[in-house]
Amino acid sequence: MSRRSARLLGLVAGLAAIASVVGAAQASPVVASAGAVAAALIAIVVAFARGEAPAEETAALAPQEFADPFILVAGDLNLLGWNSQILPILRLTPDEVRERGRLDRLPLGQELIAACAAAIDAKTTTSLTYRRASLNSATERYYTVSVRRSGEDWLLAFHDITEFRLAERQRMDFVANVSHEIRTPLTSISGYAQTLISDLDAGRALERRFLETIQRNTDRLLLMTSDLLDLSKLDAKGSLAIEDRKEVDLRRLTEDVLEELEPSRRNKSQVIATALHAERMLGSRKYLFRILRNLCQNAIRYSPDGSRIRVSWENVENGIELRVADDGPGVPVTEQSRLFERFYRVDPGRSDRDGGSGLGLAIVKHAVLVHGGSVRVESESGEGATFICFFPL
Repeated sequence: MSRRSARLLGLVAGLAAIASVVGAAQASPVVASAGAVAAALIAIVVAFARGEAPAEETAALAPQEFADPFILVAGDLNLLGWNSQILPILRLTPDEVRERGRLDRLPLGQELIAACAAAIDAKTTTSLTYRRASLNSATERYYTVSVRRSGEDWLLAFHDITEFRLAERQRMDFVANVSHEIRTPLTSISGYAQTLISDLDAGRALERRFLETIQRNTDRLLLMTSDLLDLSKLDAKGSLAIEDRKEVDLRRLTEDVLEELEPSRRNKSQVIATALHAERMLGSRKYLFRILRNLCQNAIRYSPDGSRIRVSWENVENGIELRVADDGPGVPVTEQSRLFERFYRVDPGRSDRDGGSGLGLAIVKHAVLVHGGSVRVESESGEGATFICFFPL
């Protein structure tokens, strides 16, 4: 038996050990994932060791259907194999990977390579976090890299945790934003209440504007609390049950929303033009009302006096589309991906002036999602914005 065949059979033994662990711990998705690698690699390596696979194919030992990217290296960091899923991370072609031939020549960053090499040199298993910047945007991808011994060789398995990291960041941002949004009106209420107490103690007349400020900030807190509860209900609902889907008259719905917003529109001398090419749809009237009201409310709030707002319901392929367009300041392209996050504002300084909860677009997004739809914005800075909600039939 050749030295390569002996090494590969040693790999078989190591992978078989992993597979045996899986049998005792199938409840763990991480262990099960490792077992999938083990089982698939065993078959291929055994075939090669028996001479059933040509030597030129050993650069791709792993089955291509396995989801997680990985690299197989020798103790001296020479590459033994990889699967196609690793190529987008490396940003190399298979031939370029073969040409480089070693782990320390791959574009994985000096810090990750040094940590992997140290673990291999010390013959210890480890788990590392790897951050990979995107070429085309500011988005980054995060991976855990598991370094595990397999016979005489080493398996580096990459697991994408980007969504988890994003959710964790959003959770931390949410806590910070809630604290800020609540602290601001409470500070105002507290300050004006103390002033009123001082005036009473000194026998001075009470200032009406102080009481109005307290009332305004109290209303803001109540609105925020109500919106948070609505968001919580939408998160829990997931999707509309069949019995919750009723035929909604879109013309009447639009008229009711615009009637409620009429005082705000009149104060800014704006015009709201409507076009209803779709008359009815199945859905929740309560949520559809909230979607349209929040979008129109934002359009009124952010558009200049005397401007024109356009609202339309359209029949499109496989569904119905709601569009609300305004002539406001627009949304920079770099901000659009975060626009529907809770408490996110393109201009944070507007929160005190607007008096909104900062949750309006988040509610729009989740109310559309429970209908099985999607929402997006088309805008450029200084060119207004068009919000587009799609509802599948």
